[in-house]
Amino acid sequence: MELRDCQIKALNHYRKKRSSTLYIMATGKGKSVLSLEIIKDRLSSDKGIILVLCPTQLIRDQLYSLYRNHIPVLIIEGKLVLNKINKLTRVFICCYPTYEILSRMEPSFLLSVSLLIIDEVHKLSRETIVNKLIRKVSEITLVTKIGLTATPGSKSNLSGMLRLLSCTEDDIYEDREPLFEKKDHIFPIPCSLWRATLLQKLREDLLQNFCNRYVLPASLAEFPFNTKPLSQRPYLVSHYLLLNKLTRFANGATPQRIKNFYENNLEKSKINFDRYLSKNLVELIKKLGSFSDQRLPFINNLSQTKRIIFVDDILMGRELKESLPDCYFIHSKERKEARAVFKILQKKKTFNLLATSMAEEGLNLSLDEVLNFQVPTTMIKLEQRKGRVGRYRKGEVFYFNILGTYGSTLLSRFISNKKDIDIITNDN
Repeated sequence: MELRDCQIKALNHYRKKRSSTLYIMATGKGKSVLSLEIIKDRLSSDKGIILVLCPTQLIRDQLYSLYRNHIPVLIIEGKLVLNKINKLTRVFICCYPTYEILSRMEPSFLLSVSLLIIDEVHKLSRETIVNKLIRKVSEITLVTKIGLTATPGSKSNLSGMLRLLSCTEDDIYEDREPLFEKKDHIFPIPCSLWRATLLQKLREDLLQNFCNRYVLPASLAEFPFNTKPLSQRPYLVSHYLLLNKLTRFANGATPQRIKNFYENNLEKSKINFDRYLSKNLVELIKKLGSFSDQRLPFINNLSQTKRIIFVDDILMGRELKESLPDCYFIHSKERKEARAVFKILQKKKTFNLLATSMAEEGLNLSLDEVLNFQVPTTMIKLEQRKGRVGRYRKGEVFYFNILGTYGSTLLSRFISNKKDIDIITNDN
């Protein structure tokens, strides 16, 4: 396998140091290939067990496909833990939760691990069960820990990763320069009619129902928990929960989805929400399906290419799939189907792939465009999604910036230091 210059440089750093290190490398720089080369180097100089940890099955399967062409490797998974471990193989791959199973079923196996490689290590920057177990094992036995990430995040996240790897800031290897150019396109969406009208009616309804009878707190975040009388709390809680959810959905959801959410709650919930909302508001919600959404025509007018469209949740993805012809959809609740779709897309020349956050990390597809149907809620998610393009050639990233939402504020921070941002208007 021919290595890139950036991979050779990182590998030489490991060979010179041969100790625990945090590798921060831009997406597409070949962290998976680097991990393989580190493993091959270790196999020739050490007789211990090598364990590779991954956050998802999708990433685990991709690493396995890469490794098995070069070295003997096995996947450790769930109940197959005891059957998979044998003396003939020294390299194993598993997901984070399996590490916890190993600590209970095969503690001696973990104590024999001499090299631990943690892919997407930023996922373990906070105190989790797996995080604590790794540090506990490290206190008992001598193990070299290699962390791989493209998005270290905040200083607190970085400190958490260094603590997990038993490293200091001197043990960080950085190569954040992207391989290929990534062009950002922003499509501003003003507070459209359906959203502005809904939010206004929600506020009016709240004030009309409660202002004359209860003392409202200064912050809605505290409502209804410090509201009196106590005997009326169930009434207030039910109204507030619906109000809060509808408002949250109005910030980014399609009008049809808000309508569906309301109707589903009426069918499934034991609480009759109609008792707590005015008739005008109920009528407005039921009419939401007639309002237009500016995002769908924009997507349909884009040229055919290899594109991934990120959505925040499964319901939103299912709704969009009905509006987009010949579109695939993968999400965490159907992992086997997601892996099958992934294999199909590797052979296609053009496609539209709808995906939830499960595709943000480790998805090694040759993509031309990333489209964010909603702006992600964290900077790490935003960077990870952008990293799906620019791996093999130039790529483009589209953001639907719904003005006045939290995502809009986050996006403003993201692009504040960037000069070559394309702002798309409705006339384009």
